[in-house]
Amino acid sequence: MLAQWAPLPMELPYLVHVALTLVVLAAVVRVPETRPAGPAVRTRVHVPVRFRRVVAPMAPWVFGAPAVSFAVQPAALGAAVGPYGLVYATLLTVLTLGAGVAVQPWARRLDARSPSLTAPLGLVALTLGILLAAGAAASGVPALAAPASVVLGAAFGFCLVAGLLEVQRMAAPEHLGGLTAIYYTLTYGGFAIPVLLAALTGVAGYPALLLVLAALAALSLVAVVRGSRAPGRASAPRSAARTRSSRSSP
Repeated sequence: MLAQWAPLPMELPYLVHVALTLVVLAAVVRVPETRPAGPAVRTRVHVPVRFRRVVAPMAPWVFGAPAVSFAVQPAALGAAVGPYGLVYATLLTVLTLGAGVAVQPWARRLDARSPSLTAPLGLVALTLGILLAAGAAASGVPALAAPASVVLGAAFGFCLVAGLLEVQRMAAPEHLGGLTAIYYTLTYGGFAIPVLLAALTGVAGYPALLLVLAALAALSLVAVVRGSRAPGRASAPRSAARTRSSRSSP
């Protein structure tokens, strides 16, 4: 709302975030450290085979899903929303992240019962959400992007939880931080999707490009399902307690 209607639209929203961050910093600076300091030891992070087969093919879609929702869709429907592009993109962002946060507790419960289902379910939602986005782009009706945002948000939530819990199950304690960092590095690659699609609009329109993206998401689903069934799956007992108590929000 500040960016759409307030003065200094390119500066004021950032200043609000800076002020909120300072408040949070003041609150956390006095929180005691939970891990005692020890001698610095360099260890090479072990990347299990299952990480390459299951987590890596899914990871870019974690943030690729919301990027399609609140960056690609407003660009594809820019002519239809006219001067209200900022507030329209904000609405899609609220729907996306709201759905993503809402499904995470359910995703954790599902993972506790059937760990092999969480990632495929997220990728199924991802494929469906991109197809809905392609339909919205083809129709030129801004309202049709809303359900796509909800489904893509659910895909974001499921994929994020699936990746974090997979990492917690497979990583030894001394490698957990490093393997989690590798996972998040791959997830943030998904934010490049809007840039790539925008660069390709001279070749094809957004509806066709989104159909291609949906096909790639479906291929990722196939790869993850096959990887989940392959030998070498990490066992859960050694980190089950940590998994049950984990918080999966970024």
